[in-house]
Amino acid sequence: MIGEDAGDFWQQTELGFYVPNYLYPPPTQSAFYPPQQPLPSPSPEEEFPPSIPLPSPAPLRDAMNLPRGPLPSKQASAEYTQPEKVSVHDPVLTPQPAASENSETANKKTTKPRAVIGGRDLLQIGRAVVKLKPFLAGHGDVGKLWKAVNQHLRDNGFRHEVASSTIQSKAHALVAFKKDPTCEEARSVVSHIKDDVAVLIASTLEQMEQQWDDAKDKSDAAKQEFKEKTEADAAAGERIRAKSMIARKRRRSVTPPPKDDTDDEAGDASGSSAGGPSAEGSFNDHEG
Repeated sequence: MIGEDAGDFWQQTELGFYVPNYLYPPPTQSAFYPPQQPLPSPSPEEEFPPSIPLPSPAPLRDAMNLPRGPLPSKQASAEYTQPEKVSVHDPVLTPQPAASENSETANKKTTKPRAVIGGRDLLQIGRAVVKLKPFLAGHGDVGKLWKAVNQHLRDNGFRHEVASSTIQSKAHALVAFKKDPTCEEARSVVSHIKDDVAVLIASTLEQMEQQWDDAKDKSDAAKQEFKEKTEADAAAGERIRAKSMIARKRRRSVTPPPKDDTDDEAGDASGSSAGGPSAEGSFNDHEG
């Protein structure tokens, strides 16, 4: 039994059990927290604030440029068109290309075809290389000299308008063909050097190979010295050839024309007939 003096510590629950007050605090207080004060009730103005006035629909309608009357229907609208029904059996039309595509196609059609350098063209390239000697050019003059070779070809009726690098690659291929016709670098020219072209280009290939070998592993100064010596020798040989031609023409003009054999035979016959009777007459007179 719980004494009456223990009423401050125990509290009877709704079911009739006694529990300590700190386990079953009354609803108005707590064993561990102070009693809570009730919140003040809001005033009518705070509970129901005045409503914000909304703008009238007329300014909104004017801002959106909406018609004042009812919206037109699809049937009454002049801009609306009913889409055409397309059948699965109708042919599909290819859209036309844009203007940029047409210009690109036109540019492709106007592009020149690739130049095919044949045997006669290779012969012209070889002779120009032998004359201008681009293999003996210094390090800073290689491109300039190959441009000079290309210009020399154009001035002398070369039928292709190609870059100087193309002329240079063909010249290297000719030298490679002279050294080894089966090598990879000679593939671009081997099919064009045959029959009469092979006969005509033989001496040119030998001179090109000689210039290539002379320029190999030489400094720029040595190349320039050798080039000047080669040009001087060529000029001296040209002068000697010109002098020999002039001397030959002079000998032909000084030498008398040969006699006609018919005139000599006629003179011999007349002399023998004139001296025959006199000799025979003297012999008969001697015998008598």
